[in-house]
Amino acid sequence: PHFVNCILLWHVSNLIVEDSDFHDCRGCDFINGKFGTYLALYRNSFARTLPCRMGADRCIHQDDVQLFGGRGLEVRDNFFGVYKKGAAQLYLTNRMSHIRIVNNLFLGTDPRVPGYHARVAMVIGSADTKHVPRDVRIVNNTVLTGARRKDGYLGSIRMTNQYGAVPARVRPIL
Repeated sequence: PHFVNCILLWHVSNLIVEDSDFHDCRGCDFINGKFGTYLALYRNSFARTLPCRMGADRCIHQDDVQLFGGRGLEVRDNFFGVYKKGAAQLYLTNRMSHIRIVNNLFLGTDPRVPGYHARVAMVIGSADTKHVPRDVRIVNNTVLTGARRKDGYLGSIRMTNQYGAVPARVRPIL
């Protein structure tokens, strides 16, 4: 009944995940957690996080990658595929800094799971936490998502409105 993740990070530092193929996970995030200093995701494929039937705690939320702490994140040249019940393909929140999201492909649909639509490519920050990711650069990505969420939001990248309360020099650059 617990959350399952292909890679669960907990304060690890200096980790590179590269050239890996994550696919068809039921009831999980492919990569989840918080890291210490420096995490790199290079040339990975994150395809199809799918709902499961193993209970509400495990099956209500799947993102491709969800991180909520760390300093020095580089997400480069990855493929992000669809999810069914998650918040985003790449979800970054809470106390994080020095983030680079560069040259990734975020697909909105997948012919292997007709009817699924990745609604949001990236969520940066959350109203549920008092800290927001700082020094975020989102550069040269191809984003093909944007289906309407249950709450009515229609957009490909969601940044928390809490950025209005932090200095402009640490807000995300898109």
